Amino acid sequence: MTESNGGIRIALISGVCSHVGAVALPGPVSVAHVDDVFRAEGECLDPGVEGRLEGLSENLLAYIQRNVCPRMTLEAMVRTG
Repeated sequence: MTESNGGIRIALISGVCSHVGAVALPGPVSVAHVDDVFRAEGECLDPGVEGRLEGLSENLLAYIQRNVCPRMTLEAMVRTG
């Protein structure tokens, strides 16, 4: 699978997720030849992929801080009056 095909597949999956009410985060990471990039123990052998995965985790944490935490706080305020 080439990177471009992976990108197309990720876009299609994002559309399906949105359709069923899931949140598709920006910045997906597609890893071609994943068996060659990771050891069986999970160690990443490609610094470029590792950097993209770190960026993905940063995007996830930022999304949670911007969107999930404020909603939980607002819900708690509404429930307690």
